[in-house]
Amino acid sequence: AYQLGTAARKDINLTSTWPVFKENPAMQDDAARSWFRLLARRVKGRKAIRDAIASGNVRGEIFDLSRAVAMAHHTGTAALVRWITGGERAQDALGTRTVEFTRGLENHQLEANT
Repeated sequence: AYQLGTAARKDINLTSTWPVFKENPAMQDDAARSWFRLLARRVKGRKAIRDAIASGNVRGEIFDLSRAVAMAHHTGTAALVRWITGGERAQDALGTRTVEFTRGLENHQLEANT
């Protein structure tokens, strides 16, 4: 099952229970598409992120829309902006740093309607 927390499921108006969600691959795929489209809109809505995407490089790291979406998914849009503007390296609850976690996730094609 995709890792979509309670807040993410709420943001995309997913009302099913976790037991139903985790047993329904089609629902998971639809939810993931909705979530990543929403994240793409959010990152495109932040000037610092748009500028960083346009530059293609942040702090020596390859940076594009797919990596921005992956980073926003991992630790949030606000944490992404703090990294771009000040170098603060976010990490998740398990201590996994977002920059390292998302290396290799750049240059992926996102759906045209993101």
